[in-house]
Amino acid sequence: MLTELNNYTDADNILLSNQIGDPITEELFNKLIVDFKTSYLQSKNYDERIKWHTNPTVLRNEILNGLYKYHLQIQNRKEIHYNYPEEGSNEYANSRITWIMEADRRIVTPYQGMLEYCKVRSKNVKTIAVHYAELLAVEQMIKEIRSSITNENKPMPKNFETEIRETFGKKYLKIFLRHGLDHAAVAAHLKKLPSVSKSNVTVQQSGKIDLTIYPAKAYDITETQEEVELTLDNYFKGNKVDPQFIDEPISSVSEKAYYQVIDYMLMLGKNLEGSKRLNEKFDEERYRDYFIPYLNTISKKHSATGESFHSSGKTDILFMNEKGEPVLIAECKLWKGEKLLLDAIDQLLNNYVNWRDEKIALIVFNRDIKKFSDVIDTATNAISKHPLCLKTLGKRTDTSYSFLFRHPDDEKRTIKLELVLFNFA
Repeated sequence: MLTELNNYTDADNILLSNQIGDPITEELFNKLIVDFKTSYLQSKNYDERIKWHTNPTVLRNEILNGLYKYHLQIQNRKEIHYNYPEEGSNEYANSRITWIMEADRRIVTPYQGMLEYCKVRSKNVKTIAVHYAELLAVEQMIKEIRSSITNENKPMPKNFETEIRETFGKKYLKIFLRHGLDHAAVAAHLKKLPSVSKSNVTVQQSGKIDLTIYPAKAYDITETQEEVELTLDNYFKGNKVDPQFIDEPISSVSEKAYYQVIDYMLMLGKNLEGSKRLNEKFDEERYRDYFIPYLNTISKKHSATGESFHSSGKTDILFMNEKGEPVLIAECKLWKGEKLLLDAIDQLLNNYVNWRDEKIALIVFNRDIKKFSDVIDTATNAISKHPLCLKTLGKRTDTSYSFLFRHPDDEKRTIKLELVLFNFA
């Protein structure tokens, strides 16, 4: 019914376009409500943004504030708000319909109340129905999003618990997962961690299943526990209702997938920033290895590899689609000043990029400078002055910046570069 889903179509446009005819049945009225909701949320790219937003409550509140304002605008439309000088009163159609429904228990649906209102006030059913349907759609969205915020802020059942144990002088870690989670899949992922030597699924005599984790030689048990907990927090963060170690699909469109991967890495990096003691052991290679396992879980049609040959060199992170086409080529660097940053960009452009590549990222980790804002300013200014930088595309988050570069081998082609910075100082 609503054909312009990417550009929200309101009640006036529906009526002017003659997309619906008479009579307005209750089925058609209810479909209008659903279509208005779908159209509005798609115009805000709500589903896509909520999936990748690092703080969904912030986005929900942003959409909610917009809906409050829009609800007020609809209420003040001439089709909804009437003056009756002879009665010395103002009237809102939706309030009057609610009163009609409360006064007569035989009128049980908004549609029935709307018909009775049009009859009493001699209003055009089609006009009132379309505007009232849009108003109800907005009210339903407000209710649903407010409920989502409330549920999101409720404490959720813990997906896992850890406990350090000891036998014959050797310490190990027990992990107890919430019922229904895939123990084997979790164990396989934890086995990839540098701090983990063994990761076993254990079946107790009672029939209960848990995991037994043994630390690698270079790590004590508390360090292994910290890395395991960080890993599980990251994996379970995406789906609070029924978390699983399953693929979270990303877009098949290269442009969207590129930014989805960047945003996912931002979330992972922010989580790591909160584990200061753990990341003290990290070097450039270890930072790179931290991201790879997670990137390999977000899509069955994509894969991530580290230290992979591409063009004439080995790039730190190569994220490809099922056709083997690069979605993202990324280099990880510790912050060592402006010159080494520019050297890293030259390394990306000259060694890791071929003619068809269009999207790259430079991931920078600050471990030494307390004034992180100074690092951000220096880095962004230096990149904007690079000889191949055509323009700054904008600031996507506080620590993620987009740039457009000319391809080093073809002045007619361009490359997008995303600068992502993390602070561990």
